[in-house]
Amino acid sequence: MTDKYTGLSLKEIDERIRNHKFNTISKAYYKSITEIVIENSINLFNLVNFVLILIITGFYLIYHDTRLFLDSLGIGLAIIFNTIIAITQEIKAAKDLNKISLLQIHTAKVKRNSQETIINQSEIVIDEILKFQAGDEIPIDCIILESNGFEVDESLLTGESHSIEKTINDEILSGSFCVAGFAIAQAIRVGVDCHVNEINKDAKAIKFNHSPLIKKVNKLFFGTVILALVIVFIELSLSIRTNSFDIEELRKLITIAFTLIPEGMIFFATISYITGVVKVAKKGVLVQRINALDTLSEINILCLDKTGTLTENNLSISSIKYFKYKDFTNCILHNFAIKSGIQNQTISALKAVDNSIELKVINQIPFSSENKFSIIQFEIEGATRSFILGSPDILVNLVNDRNELENNINISTLSRNILLSEITNSFDIKIVNLNDLIIEPIALVSLKDKLRDDANEIINHFQERKIVLKILSGDSLDSIISTLENTSFECSNSISQKELEECDEVEFSKAVHSSNIFYRLSPKMKAKIINALKDNKHSVGFIGDGVNDINAMKVADVSIAMAAGSDIAKTVSDVVLLSNQFSILPELSKGVNRIINAVQVICNLFFIKIILVSFLSVFSWIHLLPYPLTPRSSYRYGLLTVALPSLLVPFFLNYTTKYIDFIKNTLKSSLLVSLILSFVLFTEFTYLLSFQSDLSSSVGVIYNTLLFCSLITAYFVIKSKTKQNVKKLFFIFAIVLSFTATMSVIEIHPAFTFLIEKIYEFKFISIKELIISLLFASLYLGVLNITNHLIPH
Repeated sequence: MTDKYTGLSLKEIDERIRNHKFNTISKAYYKSITEIVIENSINLFNLVNFVLILIITGFYLIYHDTRLFLDSLGIGLAIIFNTIIAITQEIKAAKDLNKISLLQIHTAKVKRNSQETIINQSEIVIDEILKFQAGDEIPIDCIILESNGFEVDESLLTGESHSIEKTINDEILSGSFCVAGFAIAQAIRVGVDCHVNEINKDAKAIKFNHSPLIKKVNKLFFGTVILALVIVFIELSLSIRTNSFDIEELRKLITIAFTLIPEGMIFFATISYITGVVKVAKKGVLVQRINALDTLSEINILCLDKTGTLTENNLSISSIKYFKYKDFTNCILHNFAIKSGIQNQTISALKAVDNSIELKVINQIPFSSENKFSIIQFEIEGATRSFILGSPDILVNLVNDRNELENNINISTLSRNILLSEITNSFDIKIVNLNDLIIEPIALVSLKDKLRDDANEIINHFQERKIVLKILSGDSLDSIISTLENTSFECSNSISQKELEECDEVEFSKAVHSSNIFYRLSPKMKAKIINALKDNKHSVGFIGDGVNDINAMKVADVSIAMAAGSDIAKTVSDVVLLSNQFSILPELSKGVNRIINAVQVICNLFFIKIILVSFLSVFSWIHLLPYPLTPRSSYRYGLLTVALPSLLVPFFLNYTTKYIDFIKNTLKSSLLVSLILSFVLFTEFTYLLSFQSDLSSSVGVIYNTLLFCSLITAYFVIKSKTKQNVKKLFFIFAIVLSFTATMSVIEIHPAFTFLIEKIYEFKFISIKELIISLLFASLYLGVLNITNHLIPH
C-alpha cells in the first residue's frame, strides 16, 4: 500500500468504536426470528383454516349445536399446535444455519498506524484506509483515493454483468467486487448505513419458495385445493338435490375441506430442506442458494477451472532460466513481487527470489485475466525502464529469437511458465497495444503446483455417474495436460479461445460439445461456452475459485467455490466447500438425494391421505361406506398418520439413490396404496354389516382401522427409504400404536377423558371392536407385504 497513506491511529480507531462507527453489519444467512414468526402465523394455510372456523362458528350461533363449537375449538387448537411446531423447527434450523455461515469469514486489507494489516470486515471503522485488488469484495461504501486499472463488477447491485472502471474520487458501493487492477480507498459509510445490508436482505437470504422441487410440491398442493373444491361442490349439490343438508352434512363438508387441503405438506417439505442443508453444512458444505441443491442433482455437464480447483494453487518456483545477468534479473523479479499492485499466487511465488534492492515504481499495469500480462515501469539509475511479465505463449510473438525461448520452456508436470522481459521500444502505458511492443527476454520462470490429493477421486465420481467433465482454463494446453497426466481424465479433444473465435455460431456450438479441454480462455469466453451448453438444454455446473471464474459462475446452473478462493467467487457461488476438499462432493450429492427423497416420502404420506379421503367421499355418495371422519377426528387422524411421521422423515431417512419423475411417482404410488386401503375398509364394513353392527359402532371401528392402517403405511413408506435406525423408528411407531390402542379401550382421568373424547371425539370402543380393527389392519399389512412393489422405493 502506498506509503503516503498512514491510516488511522489506534486512538482514532478506539474513538470510532466508542461512537459505534464500525462495520456492525448483520450478514444474516437466513430469515430473522420475527420474519419466521410472521410467515408461519399469517399464511395461506392458517387463513383457510381461520375461514373454516368462522363458518363453523357462524352456524353454531344459528343452530346452537355444541358439536360445532367443539369443532371450531378443535381446529383452532390444531392451528396453534401446527404453528408452534413450524416456528420452533424453523428457528432452530435458522440458528444452525447462521452459526455455519459464520465459518466463512471475510477479511479486508487496511492501513493502520502506518502499518498494513488484515482485519475482519466487521472491524472496519469510518474513515478507514483500505486496499482492494482483483477478487476482493467491497464490504463498505468508499471513495477512491488512488487507483490503477481498477474495475468493479456491480451486477449484484444493478443486474448488469460487466465491469466498470473507477478512478480517483469515484464512489464504490458495498456489494460490488474488484475484477481488475487495484485501488486505495477511504470508508465513507459503515454498518447499517452501507448498501450491502440491502444486498444481504434481498440477495443472500435463503428463500425456499424458489426451489424447483418445492415448486413441484406447490403444484401438487394447488392440485389438491382444486380437488377439495370439486368434491365439496359435488357433496353440496347432492345434499341440496336430496334436501338432506343439515348439521351432519355441514360437518362433513368442513371435514372434507379441512382434510383434503394439505396445509402441512409445504411446511414439512421445507423443514426437510432445512434439515438437509444443515446436515451437509456440518460436513463442510455451505449452501448459499437453496435451489442449487435441486439443480445439482440434475447437472449432466460439469465444468472445472484448473488452478485452485484441480490443483492446490500453492505455487512455488521450480526453476529459473536466466537470459541476462542473474543479479539484475533477481532484482527485477523481487521488485515485481513486492511492488505489484495486486498479489496473486504467481506474484507471491516470486517473493522467494532473494534480493534486497528496492526500485521506485513510476507506473504499472496490473495483471488481469483478460490481458494475461503485467507491466511495471521502474526508475533504474535515473532512467525509466519497462518490464513485462506474462505467459510465454502470449509474449512469444514479440521476441526476435523465439526458437531459443521455446527450447527453454519447461513443460514438466504441473509447471506454469512465466516470461520476464524488458520492453525495448517506446510506448504509451495508458493505451498499451501488446502487438506494438518489442521485448527482450530476461528470464523464464517455471512454477510448480500440486494436484489435489482428492482430484482424481472426484473425477472418477462424476465419470461413474455419466456426468461429462470439461476443463475451462486460462492456462496453456501443456500445463493443463501435464496437470491431468496422472488422472483418469482423457485429454482427447482440446481447443483454444483463438480457435473458438474463428468459428461461426454453428461451428462454435459443435466445438463446445465435442471438446473437453478449453485453454487460454478469457473470463467472458468461459461464460460464453457455458451459455452455449445451456442453449442445448444441458444442465451445467461450474467449479472455480478466482476472479476470472466469476462470469462463468454467474451463468452456470449451479456454481461451486472453494473456501480458499477469492471473496467474489465465494459470494456469487451457490455452494462453498468450506473444507477446500473435492472429496466432499460425493457426500454433497448423497445429501441432495436424501433431501429429494425426504420430500418425496412426505408428499406420499399426504397424498395417500388425500386420495383415501377422496375415495371415502365417493363411497359415501353411493352408500358403500359411512363417512368415518369429523372435523376434529380428521385432525387427530392427520396428526398421527401424517404430521408426526413427516417430522421423523428428515432425521431417519438416508436413502441416497436419485429419484426420478417426482410428481408422476408420487401420484402413482399414493393412488395404489389408497386403493388397497379402501379395499380393506370396504371389506371390513361389509363384515360389520353382516353381523348387524349398528352404524355408529361401525364408524368407530372403521376409524380405528383407518388409523392403524395409515400408521402402518407411514412406517412402510419411511422404512422403504431408510437403511439404518429402522429398529428405533419401529420402536417409535410401536409406542404410537400402543397409545392409540390403549386409549381406545381404557378411560383414565376424567379431565383427560373429556379432552380426548369431547374435544377430539376419541370414541371408546370395546375389546371386541378393537380386535376387529387390529385383524383388518393385519389384513392390510399382509396385502402390503404381498404387493410391496406398490410402495414407493
